[in-house]
Amino acid sequence: MPFFAESNGTIKKPCPDSMFALDGRCFWRSNVSVSFWEAERECQIKGGHLASVPDNETLEFFKFEISKIPSKQYTWIGIRYISNNKTYVDMFNQTQNFTDWEVNEPSVIVRRSAKYVSLRKQDGGWYTFPNRYLFSAVCSRRTACRGSELPLNASTQLLHPFSDTVTDLVFEFGSEVRLRHDRLLITVVCLHTGFWKPGNTTGCLCPCDRVPLLDNETSVAQKIVKIKQELLLKKDELSTIKRRKTSVLDIRPSAFALGSMLGVGIITTLVVVIAISDLPLLGNKIKLWHHKIRPR
Repeated sequence: MPFFAESNGTIKKPCPDSMFALDGRCFWRSNVSVSFWEAERECQIKGGHLASVPDNETLEFFKFEISKIPSKQYTWIGIRYISNNKTYVDMFNQTQNFTDWEVNEPSVIVRRSAKYVSLRKQDGGWYTFPNRYLFSAVCSRRTACRGSELPLNASTQLLHPFSDTVTDLVFEFGSEVRLRHDRLLITVVCLHTGFWKPGNTTGCLCPCDRVPLLDNETSVAQKIVKIKQELLLKKDELSTIKRRKTSVLDIRPSAFALGSMLGVGIITTLVVVIAISDLPLLGNKIKLWHHKIRPR
């Protein structure tokens, strides 16, 4: 039978002793000074990501924990700038609504490479830096999987009964839930990252609230016309058409010899044809000339 917790949220050992629990997540410090994306990879090794800061409570918690890090003045957190959307997001591409910028920050407007956010150890203020800067980091991962994130729909049936609504439950790492979808049996497992596998979409890098939507059918039709115009090829500009209308000098010796022989042959043929066609007239002229000079 798979383990499941009751809806009161009781979970056995949500975080290892080396981590700290807060609001359904485990946090830990990475004391190695690395770049932003190297710090993200270090967090992923333990099943997490660079920690985001959704509210002031989390920020105050960060300030307390960062003050213990015997490292440089700044620490990476999981917030970065997306140029195409001109907004800051967490490591799941969710829009970062809560901020705590210092004066003259963010500086991405001045320095385009300064897209990554760090906390200053002294007061927890937010600063932006390029990826190449080497700082320590704060990582986080979830403490459990949530029943509300199971891949359920109207045609999916849970094969194990639960004492409460499954969407109100939390599940321990390693828990398994079996589902039936038509004739297909599916087993989803709660990973140590706090997400279900397979079937979970919460960790997708393209969340629905960041996908641009078209308003109506007219917008869709206009978009299709624009795409067709962009994909339409102008026949006059195709290389095959241009080659047909272009004469290129051929400097190969064989081509020169062939052209010379062909040219001489054509000219000679024309001369011979003209001469042959004039032979009868020439013969008559000779006879007339001979008749005039013959003595009488």
